[in-house]
Amino acid sequence: MSKTPQNNSSNIDNFLGLLVHSYNNHLAAMMGFTEIALLECKQKSMRDKLNTVVSSGIEAVDLGNDILASIGRLQIKMSQIEIECLVEEIRTIKNASLSHSVNLEPKPTIQTNLIWFKDCIGDLVEFVNSYAKQADTKIFIELKSENKVVEIRIKSDIELTDVESQNLFQPFYSSRQLLDTKDLGLARAKGFFGQMHSTLCWKNNQGFFLQIPMND
Repeated sequence: MSKTPQNNSSNIDNFLGLLVHSYNNHLAAMMGFTEIALLECKQKSMRDKLNTVVSSGIEAVDLGNDILASIGRLQIKMSQIEIECLVEEIRTIKNASLSHSVNLEPKPTIQTNLIWFKDCIGDLVEFVNSYAKQADTKIFIELKSENKVVEIRIKSDIELTDVESQNLFQPFYSSRQLLDTKDLGLARAKGFFGQMHSTLCWKNNQGFFLQIPMND
């Protein structure tokens, strides 16, 4: 008797990755034709329409890349970043206040992409602020030398149900199901921090906990 294949998350991720890759390739070709048409077009109203098509295409490609990053199919270029730079970058995130107990001498480092890192921390902050309908979220950074990790806590007293907690990092769940928005949700942050070999989790009445390995 043959066994029915299991629909595990890995199979779904593989299918989604292939689908998005194919879509992005098709979209890139269409945008190429549109840009060629722009070079030849002299009529302003038509040029405006073509520019709108290109802008929409760029937004769609960005969304596709976010989806690929969330399932680890888009490998983001990482570099060695000092924790001090990380702290200063997090300070610039809107609607968040930062405190830390980080000893910066000697200067510890992690492997990351600074732009993606800030954006993904911003996603976590935005979720907390939007869900709790508050104006500001506290972020706390601590170095744990005993296991060589940087711990970032994004504090919140939100209490999610078991189902909400379980699905929080699934693509579109936190945005469409919990916040009624149309972005990718917290899947991008989960996927990116996973590529950093970090762990990201949610704890009710405490918030997000992110642990990042430090370089030796």
